[in-house]
Amino acid sequence: MQFTTKNKILHNLNIEYNNKMIIQANFVKFLGLTLDFTLSWKQHIDAIIPKLNKACYIIRKLKLHLSTTVLKMVYHAFFHSVMSFGLIFWGNCTNSRCVFKLQKRAIRIIMGAKNRDSCKEFFKLLKILPLYAQYIYSLIMFVVTNRNLFPDNAELYSIKTRNSHNLHLPLPHLTKYQKGVHYAGVRLFNHLPAYIKKSTNESKVFKKTLKKFLMNNSFYSVDEFINFTE
Repeated sequence: MQFTTKNKILHNLNIEYNNKMIIQANFVKFLGLTLDFTLSWKQHIDAIIPKLNKACYIIRKLKLHLSTTVLKMVYHAFFHSVMSFGLIFWGNCTNSRCVFKLQKRAIRIIMGAKNRDSCKEFFKLLKILPLYAQYIYSLIMFVVTNRNLFPDNAELYSIKTRNSHNLHLPLPHLTKYQKGVHYAGVRLFNHLPAYIKKSTNESKVFKKTLKKFLMNNSFYSVDEFINFTE
């Protein structure tokens, strides 16, 4: 499989192994993630949508017999486990909106709400992160857990500025790179409130503080988080 952008033409590659021609694929399943040749993540999302629809069906059927607390457990077992897998890779792609719609459907079913009711307060009451808040949480936790891969500005420049303790944001060459784990992770971490960033050396405190912050604000998009001011 050749990886390329949508605007570039694929080259015809003739690759043989044991005198057999290897057929070029447009997508492949790797470690539970479906990768396509443009890394649009459409194929992966198309693959998990039926599983999420099934989870919503299960929650709806159980709604008549189980309490909200137990329904939350069902949600985490059947919906959240599928939604959160590999989220740091595909969580901010265009097609992720389909998953977010299904997540809101699941939340409305749990809360017995109507189709047009806003879910923002429901997420807070249930203490469940919306898709994009979960994406932000997962990606920032990845950055903090692998801190050695992300140098800060103070390590690279001798002149001290107000951004010296921010992580170094590499120059992007492609939009696809800007949405990738490394660039997006640094960008999101740098936009955290200062009081949260100060606790990075205490992993349990940082994790708890970050989750509480995201839970209280229940961000519906990455831009909403980036533009957030206290």
